[in-house]
Amino acid sequence: MSTEHPRHAPLLARPPRLVAALSALAVLVSLLTLSAAGAATAAGTASAPSNAVPATPGTAFDAGATAVDTGATAFDADTTAADAGATAEGAQPLLAGGTQVYSSTGHTCTLAVNLRISGSAFGLLPGACTDTYPDWYADPQRTIRLGPTVDSQFTHGIFAYQNATIPAEQTRVCGGGDIIDSVGYPALGQTVTTGSTATGCRSGTISAVNVTVDFGNGWVISGLIRTNLCSEPYDFGSGLTAGTMLIGIPVGGSGNCSVGGTTFYQPMAPVLAQYGATII
Repeated sequence: MSTEHPRHAPLLARPPRLVAALSALAVLVSLLTLSAAGAATAAGTASAPSNAVPATPGTAFDAGATAVDTGATAFDADTTAADAGATAEGAQPLLAGGTQVYSSTGHTCTLAVNLRISGSAFGLLPGACTDTYPDWYADPQRTIRLGPTVDSQFTHGIFAYQNATIPAEQTRVCGGGDIIDSVGYPALGQTVTTGSTATGCRSGTISAVNVTVDFGNGWVISGLIRTNLCSEPYDFGSGLTAGTMLIGIPVGGSGNCSVGGTTFYQPMAPVLAQYGATII
């Protein structure tokens, strides 16, 4: 097992925390009886996500399915794609997985998929995007507000759709194919696809499952999927699919699409179970 020196994204240096839901998000108060993974204390602190393992010196990991991989970089939300997803003047934004959304803190991320939770719509993003609980917009000029982040954990987070004029669309397989209609479970050697409207589509394979990755700063995350897929800043957040099944959401990796790389994904099934959600 090779060992690399991981770099750590500044947005992920802080543990996740859960802020009080806004008045329009009262629905989330009843449904997000989150596990210790995302529940905030009155002081505003939070425990690690349920698949986070404390980085204790000398901790032994199973050399098989849970070998520690230290060659990963925790993804940072992109701050340079100011025009990557510009909406034509007067056009109605279509918010589906694979399209870019823009935060009030200046970051650009790719929406993984839209979720339905107790009848309300939410957008699923990587945890690096939601870490500071920003508001989200449909356009790079940040004039079309979607809604606020309502939960953020190391591996993922969600924002609430509060703009009635912007529908939460169904997500299609990268390239505009069939609609993603279910969640699948990862399997070793499985052919998978990812990509976005900004960078196109790429296919690869799952090289390991139930992997434990040390992202630095005390964050050791277990249960991840390792793939031989590369990732670029503009498509950070793109879901991992197999056929019409959504398999995972990206957490971190190494390399890029010029030299090749490795990307780690959080499996989707536990995320849906956590929120009591279904895919829109």
